[in-house]
Amino acid sequence: MREGRTLAVSLSIPEPLAVDSARTRDSGARDDRTDRRDALVSGIRTGSFALGIAIAWVGAVGATPLEQAGTPLGIGSSQHVSYASPDWRVASAPGRDQGAPAIGSSFPPIAGAGTSGALVINATFDSSITGDANAAAIETMINNAVAILESSFNDPITVSIRFRYATALPNGSPLPSGALAETLSVHYAVPWNTYVSALTADASTANDATANASLPGSALSTNILPSSADGRAVGLSTPPAMFADGSIGAGGPYDGIVTLNSSEPFNFTRPPTAGMFDALRTTEHEMDEVLGLGFSMSGDLEPQDLFSWSAPGTRNLTSSGTRYFSIDGGATNIVGFNQNPSGDFGDWLSASCPQANPYVQNAFSCANQESDVTQTSPEGINLDVIGYDLITPTPTSTSTTTTAPITTTTPSTTTTTAGSTSSTTSTSVGSTSSTTSTTVGATTTTITTTTLATPSTSTTTSVSTTTSTTSTTVQPTTTSTTQPTGGCGNEPVGPTFLSLDCRLAALIAEVAGETDLGALEPKLLDQLQKARTHKEKAESLCRQASKRRTRNALHPAVNKIVQFLATLHSHKARTIPQTAKDALRTAADAIRLDLQALQRAVQCPQDVPPA
Repeated sequence: MREGRTLAVSLSIPEPLAVDSARTRDSGARDDRTDRRDALVSGIRTGSFALGIAIAWVGAVGATPLEQAGTPLGIGSSQHVSYASPDWRVASAPGRDQGAPAIGSSFPPIAGAGTSGALVINATFDSSITGDANAAAIETMINNAVAILESSFNDPITVSIRFRYATALPNGSPLPSGALAETLSVHYAVPWNTYVSALTADASTANDATANASLPGSALSTNILPSSADGRAVGLSTPPAMFADGSIGAGGPYDGIVTLNSSEPFNFTRPPTAGMFDALRTTEHEMDEVLGLGFSMSGDLEPQDLFSWSAPGTRNLTSSGTRYFSIDGGATNIVGFNQNPSGDFGDWLSASCPQANPYVQNAFSCANQESDVTQTSPEGINLDVIGYDLITPTPTSTSTTTTAPITTTTPSTTTTTAGSTSSTTSTSVGSTSSTTSTTVGATTTTITTTTLATPSTSTTTSVSTTTSTTSTTVQPTTTSTTQPTGGCGNEPVGPTFLSLDCRLAALIAEVAGETDLGALEPKLLDQLQKARTHKEKAESLCRQASKRRTRNALHPAVNKIVQFLATLHSHKARTIPQTAKDALRTAADAIRLDLQALQRAVQCPQDVPPA
C-alpha cells in the first residue's frame, strides 16, 4: 500500500536533477486501504541547496549519479509493511517451504550453503538492536539472512541496509497495528528505454533469456521505478540516498531501512515454536523489497510489474481479476500475486493458515512456519529476472563401475585374460581412458576410449562389445559441456580460459559456416565475438593478479552469451531449422555455464595460461 509525499530539487548543471521523497506502503490484514504513488515532481529550486547536492555527488563518484546518459533521474523512497495473516493463531504443525523448480530447471532448491557470490550486503545494526537483551540472537539471524541472499546472487555491487528492532519508524511514527515489519527503500525514476536496455543487457541466466523475450515491444509507462540496489544491479548509477531517519538526500548511506516490530512474537532461531513468527523469513521478505521487489498499481511501473499476467499473452497491471508472476509471457504461472487490498499487491497470494506454501514473499504470514529465498523459489526467480545474477546450482556428478575380469592395457602393449564387456562411468579432471581387452581363441582385440571430462559436472559412459576380431563402441556423451569439433585438439572441457577460448572460437566458426541463419547471422556472430573479447579482457586482468576485476570482466561475457541464446529463442529465429538451433544452443549454454563457474572460482594469476 502506498502513501506519499514529494520533494524535488532541480540542478542546472549539467542537467536538472529531480529529488523526490515518496512514501509507499505494503499493507497487511488490518484495514482496507487503496494503493497510490505520488507523481515525481520538480518543485523546489534553490541554487545553494542544489549545488550542495551536486558537490556531494561529484565528490563521491566523479559525476552526477542521479543522471543517466544526460537524463535526470527522479529519486524517492517506498515503504513496505508486512503483516500477520488474520488467522495466524490457527494451530499449525511446523511448516517449511523451499520453493518450486524454475522453468526448465531440474535442480533441487538450496539455501545459503556457506559460499557467496559477488553480491555484498552491508548490515548496520541500529541501537534498538545493539541495546536489546536479545542483541546477539537478532544480529545472528540478520547475518544468516544476509548470507542466504549473498549466496544466491553474483552481482558485483554492495547493498547497504540498516536494521532496527522497534515499535516505531525511524522518524518516530508508530508502526501500523499488526505489522510484523516495515521497510523503507530508495527508488529512482528511470526512463523506460534506459532501464529496459540495461535489464536486457544484464541477462546472465536462462530465466533472464526467457523473461526478456516476454518484455513488451513498446513502453507501458514513461519511467520504470527500480530500487537503488536494483538499478545498480543492472549497471545504472543509482546510489544509496537514505539517512538513518528515513529521509532522502545526497550522501544518504543506505539503500533501505528494515524495522522488525519488537511487539510481535518472533523466534530468532529455528524452528519457530507454537504461536511464534519466524524472524528470518520476515527479514528476508523485507530485504527482498530493498533489493527491488514491489508492485505499482498506477503511474510509472516497477520492475516486477513487467512480469504480471492474467492469462497467456494477457498482462494485468490492475487489482481486478487474476494476476500471477510469469516469465514466459503468461504461459507458466509461477505464483499468484496478492489481490487483497489489505495486503501488498507486490507480494504473493496467501492461503489461510497453515499455508501449504509459506513462501517468503507471501502477503500474509503464519506463525510456526518458515521458508527461505532460494535459487528456485518464486522470490529467487523474480529477483533474477529484474536484474540480479542468480547463481544457478550445478548438478552433481555420479560415478558407477561394472567390470568383468579385464586387464590394464596400453596402445602398444597388451596382456590379456578372458573377459567379455565393460561399462564404465567416470568423472575426472582432464582426460579419462577406459580400456577393454577381450580374448576369443587366439585373437586379441583391444579398444581404448579416451574421453574429456569437465572438472565440475561430467558423466561419461563407454560401452564396448567385442566378438572375435570385431568390435562396436558407443562413444561417450556428457550431461554438461561437450568438446566441440573444430580446432580444440586435446584441451580438456571445463571452466578454464583455454577451454572457453577454444570453444568460443569453434562456436564462432560454426555460426559463420551455418547457411540457414539468414539475416540473424551477423547479430549472432557479433554477440559471440564480443563475448570472446570480454573473456580475453578478463584473462588479461587475471594475468595482472586482479581477481575482482577479472570477475567483473567475465560478467559481460556471460551477458553476451545469454543474448546469443535469447536471439536464437526470439521470433525472428523461427525460420532457422530446429536441429541447427538446438546444436547452437547446446554449445552456447555449456559455454555460459563454464563462464559462470570460472567467474565464481577464478584464481589469479594461477588460472591464466602461459602467454
